[in-house]
Amino acid sequence: MRFLLILLLLLPGHLFAQQNRVEELERQLASASSDTARVNIGCALSREYMLYDVLKAMEQGRSSQALAKKAKYPKGEAEAIGLIGHGHLVLGEYDKAFPFFYTSLKIGQQLKDTALLVTTYNNLGILSFRTKDEKRALQHYGTAQTLALKTNNQNGLGRVYNNLGNIYETRKDYATALNYYQKAAEIHRQTGNRKSYGVGLANIGNAYNFMGKPAQGLPYLQEALQIDEELGNNMNKTVTLGGIANIYQNLNQPQKALRYAQQSYEVAVGTVSSKKIMAAAQRLADLYASVEDFENAYKYQTVFAQEDIKLNMEQQNQKAAEIASKYENSQQELENIKLKAQQRIQALDIAQQQKTMWFEGAILLLLLLLAIGLYISKQNFKKISQQLQEATSMLLLKNEEITAQKEEISTQAAILESNNAQLDRHNSFKSKIFSIVSHDLRSPFNTIQGILQLVQNRTLTEGEVKRIFESLGRNMEVVVNMMNNLLGWSKAQMQGSSLELHPVNLHEMVRENFSVMEAQAKAKEVRLFNIVNKDLTVLTDKERLAFVLRNLVANAIKFSFAGGVVTLEAQQEENGISFVVTDTGKGISERNLAKLFSDKRFTTPGTAREQGTGLGLMLCKELMESLGGEIKVESVVNQGSVFTIYLPCTVQMASSEVVPEEALHPVEA
Repeated sequence: MRFLLILLLLLPGHLFAQQNRVEELERQLASASSDTARVNIGCALSREYMLYDVLKAMEQGRSSQALAKKAKYPKGEAEAIGLIGHGHLVLGEYDKAFPFFYTSLKIGQQLKDTALLVTTYNNLGILSFRTKDEKRALQHYGTAQTLALKTNNQNGLGRVYNNLGNIYETRKDYATALNYYQKAAEIHRQTGNRKSYGVGLANIGNAYNFMGKPAQGLPYLQEALQIDEELGNNMNKTVTLGGIANIYQNLNQPQKALRYAQQSYEVAVGTVSSKKIMAAAQRLADLYASVEDFENAYKYQTVFAQEDIKLNMEQQNQKAAEIASKYENSQQELENIKLKAQQRIQALDIAQQQKTMWFEGAILLLLLLLAIGLYISKQNFKKISQQLQEATSMLLLKNEEITAQKEEISTQAAILESNNAQLDRHNSFKSKIFSIVSHDLRSPFNTIQGILQLVQNRTLTEGEVKRIFESLGRNMEVVVNMMNNLLGWSKAQMQGSSLELHPVNLHEMVRENFSVMEAQAKAKEVRLFNIVNKDLTVLTDKERLAFVLRNLVANAIKFSFAGGVVTLEAQQEENGISFVVTDTGKGISERNLAKLFSDKRFTTPGTAREQGTGLGLMLCKELMESLGGEIKVESVVNQGSVFTIYLPCTVQMASSEVVPEEALHPVEA
């Protein structure tokens, strides 16, 4: 009810807008400066009349046709003829509409105007469909669709989809019909074609009704009715009102259905279209019969019969079929005439070709004589050409020899450059070895030598012996660590020290390395924890990785206080694994953090005055880089350090369970 009230309030405005459009076109028609412009404006005016007064639209179409013919404007003439045919189509006079559309089609084909052809084939398809000739209808729609797609004619394509939906609706394939209606409505919404958009919405609403979903279809028909009112499109309005009536009938609301059906009939009578009057009258007759108002049912059934007699659809269908067949036969005859003309032209071409062949034969004979003369002349130059060719071959051979020599020289130069680079690396390595041996190994050995001389020269007390052996132990530990680092570094620097990749169980590898450092940890009362997942296996060089982890754990023990904790854990990354060595020791100052991993070796004493070599972290960095990984550190003074190494490798995990395990029993204080 609210929707009807809104329509009634908007109706005067919509009618006023429609009247304004018509009046504006009429003013333009009166002031047009050329016959061509008058034809175009007249056709536009005819299309506006077609929305509510078909007879006036056809009259305007005839005026435009006559003017276009006089002005020798074939495109305008074809459009006007098509509008007259469209008027007969709206009135249900299908047999009268066919000749107009065929005439328009003929002009469109001559002009090769695809837009005109799309419209005409669409209209011919509608006529064929209305006269029960579905096969021809599909042929015409197919041609219109092909032309519309080829030229990106969206409005034409939308009309094709609407018409195809009508065919599938007649077949009761409502799902396919709905799909075509939705595609058509979306195209017309995007192009802003309000008239066709309203038709598409009405078709969608009717399709939902046929599918047994009347409530879902009602909003589409109501929106379509609003657009019909806005445009003053009475031709579609009677259809839309009828669709709403059908929906209310299916919703078991007969009074609403009758009200809308009566409005549809009144609008149909105003269009003077027998086809629309018949449809509206039949709907009213059925509705009145359903509520047992047989008097009104008989009344409107009588109206239906009277209009049916006027149209005489059976005779129209027969006549339309005859017209279509006659047109197609004339087209076939025209094709036969064209074929005969082409055959005649081909015969003339053959005769002309024969004459040409005789002429060309004579020319060829002359050319042959000329070629013989040229051959004799060329024989004199053949020997000279051969000699030149031999000289060229010799020159090319020499060039190839020179190129080969250049390539050999380049190869030797590359080999020499590689050897020089390798020699430079060896010299650098030798210099580093001599520097380390002369600088780092001399000091602990001098200390050991001094201690031994002291033991030889005097008798020592038990306390002095104990202190001397403790000093010897510390110096020997420094020497051993330095030798281990030197051997590892040397192996990494040597040419040919390639990676040896094997599956390595990380938890087991950490356990083995912890056992090596058990004595060192117990001596300082430092607890070691291995919390690496027992099922975590990677493909890597075990020896290099173990060396790096050993150095990092040894450093963590060295800088831990008594009762401290050193933890080693592994975290699986996207393309590898990360090892994290954490201690709770004295940490590293910001000044010393900047020196780590550099060529400038330095060392600081541990929490128990342990001495270092300064090689460990430098070698760790080189070994990780040889594995394609990296090492980094975070540290806070007196809170501890965290060393993290990232190793790109293939990770295998049999189980996600992580079982923390204390590698060594903590030393009780």
